[in-house]
Amino acid sequence: MCSLATAVFILVALASSLASRAVQREASNIALDTLPGLVNAGGAISIMQENWLRLNLALSSASPSERAALMQEIRASSNQGLWQDYGQSVYDPQDEKNYSQLLAARSSFVRLREQSLSLTDTQSASEAKTFFEHKLAPAYAD
Repeated sequence: MCSLATAVFILVALASSLASRAVQREASNIALDTLPGLVNAGGAISIMQENWLRLNLALSSASPSERAALMQEIRASSNQGLWQDYGQSVYDPQDEKNYSQLLAARSSFVRLREQSLSLTDTQSASEAKTFFEHKLAPAYAD
């Protein structure tokens, strides 16, 4: 009877030890991989949204100096470094595929945004707004 109780105790202790190691490994992955990735993605998205608002303000501004200042802010605040840092936390094949798609969509959007800024800069307001509505806004939604 004593040996049966000892065997059960050893099995329970072993199972607990294995479960504890699995939890520690998962906690380590969260702390070292997932959280930094979330912080970088959150920072990049925040900059993207701020620049989107600045672009909307620039398109609706009647003041050339205000438009110029807003476009300067857009060009000065890039989220490229944050997306690169985020890429360092991508290990899963599906996440890698999603990240590659994000980079391709971002590249296309940045190119279109530069075209939009150029149109806004040349003070072709109606052309800039049309480009914004038909080209840039759909790219932003992607």
